[in-house]
Amino acid sequence: MANVCTVEVRHAEAQFWQLARACGADAVIDRFETPDIASTYRMPHERCAGTALVWLAHLQTHDGDRRGPWECWSGLSRPRKAAWLRRRRELLHGLLRAAAEYRAARAALVQGGGQ
Repeated sequence: MANVCTVEVRHAEAQFWQLARACGADAVIDRFETPDIASTYRMPHERCAGTALVWLAHLQTHDGDRRGPWECWSGLSRPRKAAWLRRRRELLHGLLRAAAEYRAARAALVQGGGQ
C-alpha cells in the first residue's frame, strides 16, 4: 500500500509540474516559498494517498521509540508504556482509515470511468 500511495503522490506532482511548464506558470512559481503547491491540485484519490503516507510516517517514527537505534522503550515506566501503546493504536487506526479512504476514492475513480 505504501508503494502505491507513493506512486500516486509522485505522479500527481509530476503531472502538476508538467502542466505548469506547458502553460508557462512554472516560471512564476517559487518552489521555496510554496514547496508543496502541487498538493493543492491533487485529485481526491491522490489527496487520500498523501494522507495515508503521512499517517504511515508518523507510525513509523513512533515505532522507532520501541525498535531502532534510538530505542527508549526499555527505559519507560509502565504508565508511559501504556500511553505509548495507546498512541500507537491511534496512529495505526488513523493509517487504516486513511488507507480505506484511499481505496474508496480510487474505486470511485475507476467506477466513474476516469483514470
